[in-house]
Amino acid sequence: MFLLPHKDKFIIILLLLVNFNSFGETFFSEGTHFFPKNISEEQCYKNAQKNAIKNVMTKAGYSFLSNRENLICAEVKGNDICEYFEEVQISYDNGFIKSKEFSNRTIINEGLINRKCKIFLKATLEKFKNKHDPNYILNAELNHNAYRDGEKIIINGEINVSSKIYIFYLNNKNEEAALLFPNKFENKIDFSGKFVFPANNNYDLVANFPLNHNKDTILENIIVISVKSNKGNFKVIDKEPFISILSRLNELGRDKWRKLHLNYLILRE
Repeated sequence: MFLLPHKDKFIIILLLLVNFNSFGETFFSEGTHFFPKNISEEQCYKNAQKNAIKNVMTKAGYSFLSNRENLICAEVKGNDICEYFEEVQISYDNGFIKSKEFSNRTIINEGLINRKCKIFLKATLEKFKNKHDPNYILNAELNHNAYRDGEKIIINGEINVSSKIYIFYLNNKNEEAALLFPNKFENKIDFSGKFVFPANNNYDLVANFPLNHNKDTILENIIVISVKSNKGNFKVIDKEPFISILSRLNELGRDKWRKLHLNYLILRE
């Protein structure tokens, strides 16, 4: 993802780091996943990690809402390529994971048809202090579900209460958020009704396919957060762990904010 200004062609590359806080209540769980021959060992463990996260949230007693799932498809070299996206953090009503540590990767039933991979999880959870305001509505969508390298990304949305809008790019690997809006080209943050980003011709949001990615597609994620304007300023910085943002939102009060995840594919060709 790039911010590409029109005039001086200066490019801001989003470089993401990892840094997790670990306050809250600690829970332990394990996760498993079937390990057939048509998936890699690494992919099996990634799926087992998702299962472990679901198990630890259930063990903590957090109410399960629904798994946010998206299947995004695009045509690449004449073939339909699909990517599956699952967001676990927003699948629960009572809180979120502040930190997690996976360990003890093992393969069970090796050589058998029911071969599985298993992993253990130590997670620190934080409980939301209150509930969302059901009358506070944020909607947003992208102009496309899939982009080719260099194509423009446009976000259209609507908010029914006067609010400050913040937009982040979320690195799916290290879970760090990079601020896309507000930025030096556009700093008006108060909106009511319909909105669009970018809102002026001074810059573009541009899809960028990473050079070192070994697949023909990559799944990326943009987060839109709204905070009611009458609740003061919500402080943001250029790059930080997403859990830090969730923690500050929790301090603000859950009835004062809304959050949407917008995921999309970028194609190599």
